Amino acid sequence: MLPSAALKGGTVLPVPALAGEYWVRTRDGAIVGRLGTGSGPTTMDTAKMESLRGTLLERRERIEAELDQMGDEIRSFADTQEPDVGAKNHMADDGTNVFETERLATISDDLRDVLAQVNGALARMEDGTFGICQRCGQRVGEERLEAFPHVAFCIECQTILEREHALRAGR
Repeated sequence: MLPSAALKGGTVLPVPALAGEYWVRTRDGAIVGRLGTGSGPTTMDTAKMESLRGTLLERRERIEAELDQMGDEIRSFADTQEPDVGAKNHMADDGTNVFETERLATISDDLRDVLAQVNGALARMEDGTFGICQRCGQRVGEERLEAFPHVAFCIECQTILEREHALRAGR
């Protein structure tokens, strides 16, 4: 278990040390505790890690293509819109166009959030922190990573974060 000082400053990162040991430091570089030993931050073998990397790269490509397509659709709504909204179109048609544009913008925002998570996971693979919870520094379950390779938190921390978010949203 990490000392409470590790959690106080926020995110922790494993730092490869000697002989397969991993130490935890805060983003400002202070070493705050020993994560443990093993083959690395995650116990996944290289083949599984490369498979997840491929999955993340494919996901990134699909999301980028979807964002491009949605951008084109939003632009097409703007192109078909008369300069004086409602001048030639029926009010219901204008309302439908506004609704569709808002819907596409909302979906695009959600996709951008997922794209940021995917890019974050790929970055964590590069710096050796993939599979380590960005909140508590413990290992993320392999099954969770296989199902959602872009996650940054273990299931326990994700649950806590979602509860905190729900409480803030309820105010």
